[in-house]
Amino acid sequence: MLLYDRVSPRLSSLLDLARWSAAWLVLVSHVRSLLFQDWSVLPPAGRGPLTAAFYLLTGLGHQAVMVFFVLSGFLVGGSVLNDLRRERFSLARYAINRVSRLYVVLLPALALGWLIDSAGSTWFAAEGIYSGHWPQPLAALQYSVVERLQPLTALASAANLQTIVAPPLGSNGPLWSLANEFWYYVLFPLLTLPLFLRGHMLASGACLVVAAAVAWLTHPEILAFGAVWLLGVLVRLCPWRLPAPLWLGGGVVVLAALTSSRLAHLDLGRWVGFANDVVLSLIFTVFLLSAMSDRGSAPLPGQRLSAALANCSYSLYLLHFPMLLLLCTAVQHAWGCGLSQPPGVTTFALFAGLTALLSAYAFGVAQLTERHTNAIRDALQRLLLRQPRPAAPPAT
Repeated sequence: MLLYDRVSPRLSSLLDLARWSAAWLVLVSHVRSLLFQDWSVLPPAGRGPLTAAFYLLTGLGHQAVMVFFVLSGFLVGGSVLNDLRRERFSLARYAINRVSRLYVVLLPALALGWLIDSAGSTWFAAEGIYSGHWPQPLAALQYSVVERLQPLTALASAANLQTIVAPPLGSNGPLWSLANEFWYYVLFPLLTLPLFLRGHMLASGACLVVAAAVAWLTHPEILAFGAVWLLGVLVRLCPWRLPAPLWLGGGVVVLAALTSSRLAHLDLGRWVGFANDVVLSLIFTVFLLSAMSDRGSAPLPGQRLSAALANCSYSLYLLHFPMLLLLCTAVQHAWGCGLSQPPGVTTFALFAGLTALLSAYAFGVAQLTERHTNAIRDALQRLLLRQPRPAAPPAT
């Protein structure tokens, strides 16, 4: 089996750039969708070219999630294949790695989201925002937050069963994609292990039976988007090389994402929309192939900043929405300009301020959670796998 596992400093810095850019695009898409009026209700006089460009560039949240899926397949699926090929794959170690990566941020995010949503629904009950009675359409909040603040909903989200047995907890709609990620992490090694377990028919059969049970229990849309996740894995297997300048490939990806966003707003149907997502993901996959072909060894400019931002991108994705909703509702309550506002100087200033504030909030929480992922993973491995603590370096 061909497997390209070399990740050069340049490719690593590119992956960091893609990770934090995708998380930031999700953030700004939600800030704009809550704070600004929907494009469909803007009067013709308010649809100038600059406003149209702003709405287009801040409407790429869903497209950014597709990029996340491809990157996840590339990084997680690729690491599984590497370990299997080298006969060093451990299901227990893999489970610890994935659980520590997910839950060190997920559990605090669920707790903070519950507290923030409970506070917002209590303090601003009269506004009707948390109960789903806000009179104007909010593209990012088309449900009652209060109805989703239930113990069973919280347990479903903690078990990554949101969208399968219950909606995401409270206002935190972005949690939907985490269920996808989690079950791809479960299914992929179960489906690939039998390819490497030669002569172990019983173990191979058990893997396939468990995989079939998991697939049957999950939502069909989760399985469908698994094709997008697998595209990232295919990059690690593909022997082809596509030498092309990174700037050119990046420009094509941006253009494809903008086109995909415009097509998504045409409401062409559920499966046409899925095909639209697959096409964008294929284009990003080709870009990754060209990036792996790049012979440059030096990291991209701003590598340290990209690495720092990428290291809190998961926190930014999981944490931002409940706090965003609380802040917008508080501004609406105090000054009447926090939700569904027409474009203007005040609204753009609020957009910039909220984006900066939410980024700082996620960065701060990440210092207490995501930053310690490796330490928690190592502690779990020592506890559950009885691995010895790494020896201290000799004194000099």
